[in-house]
Amino acid sequence: MRGLQGLGAAVVLPAALSIVMNMFSEGAERNKALGIWGGIGAAGATAGLLAGGLLTRYAGWEYIFYLNVPIGATALLLARRVVPESRLHGARRRYDPFGAVTVTGALVIGVYTISQAPTAGWTAIRTLALLAVSAALLAGFLVLETRTEAPLLPLRLFRLRTLAGSNAVGFLLGASFFAFIFIGTLYMQQVLGYSALKTGVAWLATSVTALVLAGPAQMLVTRASAKLVMAAGMAMVGAGILWATQIHAHGSFWADLAGPLFVTGGCTLAFIPVSIGALAGVAGHDGGVASGLLNTSQQIGGAIGVAIASTVAATRTQALLSQGHATAVALTGGFQWALWVSGLTGLAAVPVTFLLIRRRELARAAATALQREAPVPASAD
Repeated sequence: MRGLQGLGAAVVLPAALSIVMNMFSEGAERNKALGIWGGIGAAGATAGLLAGGLLTRYAGWEYIFYLNVPIGATALLLARRVVPESRLHGARRRYDPFGAVTVTGALVIGVYTISQAPTAGWTAIRTLALLAVSAALLAGFLVLETRTEAPLLPLRLFRLRTLAGSNAVGFLLGASFFAFIFIGTLYMQQVLGYSALKTGVAWLATSVTALVLAGPAQMLVTRASAKLVMAAGMAMVGAGILWATQIHAHGSFWADLAGPLFVTGGCTLAFIPVSIGALAGVAGHDGGVASGLLNTSQQIGGAIGVAIASTVAATRTQALLSQGHATAVALTGGFQWALWVSGLTGLAAVPVTFLLIRRRELARAAATALQREAPVPASAD
């Protein structure tokens, strides 16, 4: 059932970003739209944290899955009224089933192997064999994409350095931030003894910062530089997570968590320019592919980041337990190591931003969009 949810998300999220791309031209208007989109996303995350905590506390954790039903029904009713049609009539549509199977298999096997490595052993034959299978499937996917007539992922898109760089930053953003949410939640509940509701309220600190920065982020991107804003956002994410490594077994929210949670809300500063860069210079008919690629980069980054963070935490915790440390101390030690890995992953996106994101590509794409929109002068005749 979680797989079905993922299938739905894989359809909805890229489509939503592609619609925004096609409705608003590159430049200030699209930046403003993406800022609003990011703010709504932060508001949704805040509402979800509170609703999930309330349902878990007073009804049972199973009821959180019913939240999607009224939301989905409302979206179905509103979509036909407010979303413009974007289908290209008469266009030939083909699917790449072999590409879908190979890349999905490679990613599923890779993430599963990393998550199971602490139990099976990193040098175990099973671990090494599965990693080899994952790598072979990924290589096969890349070969297929160069030979099929209608590739799932046209590799020519990566000629755009800014697109490639934005996806790399999106991957690192997902790997660091999603792992932080995972580890932070475990620390609150397993060490500090927070309830699900109290944990949800604690995460409001991050959501509040994200909401507050959504508006300024789009203005800074338009008036200053998407590249600098992206780097600043990733610096805040990495620094906030590294700040959280100071947690201890007898910590408290205001002494140990409030500062890191507020700072990591700067993820909005990275998310908006990442979305802009991932669509910069992309033709309209490639909008869906580019949007899907960005979503995949972030989600796969999150899956791998959580798998690695949980592996590091579990390994360190087991080592401390075997040395005779108390459970709370051992868990905290494991979480600290995982936070170090996640924080450094976030900071690694800063040099990636400066190396791969091209201001000229962003400016050229915006200028091209303006030229397409400029009215044609009337003829003297």
